[in-house]
Amino acid sequence: MAADRLTDREQQALRGIESALDRDRALRRRLGLLGVRFRLPGRPTGARVLALCGLASLGLLILGVVTASPAAIWAFAVCWPLTVGIGFLALRRCMGAGRSRPPRPFV
Repeated sequence: MAADRLTDREQQALRGIESALDRDRALRRRLGLLGVRFRLPGRPTGARVLALCGLASLGLLILGVVTASPAAIWAFAVCWPLTVGIGFLALRRCMGAGRSRPPRPFV
């Protein structure tokens, strides 16, 4: 047996501890307040949506400038604010804003 491996008894004890921690709601709440987030792997992010909106806005901008079509200009006018809004939300999430924090004092 290698020195870095756990015995069967230790592995069973570790599984029991992990399952007890997974059921602890108060611990999950406290860890959430500290900023520790548990994410599932492969969870889709808003980066793809932001990239698609940005490409659509850029395409509509180029189309509107080249053709001077009112429809393309209006489509860009609708798509661009959506892109900016999605970008703002993605930046806010990336910076960690929106988490529950204790209130600041009025001093």
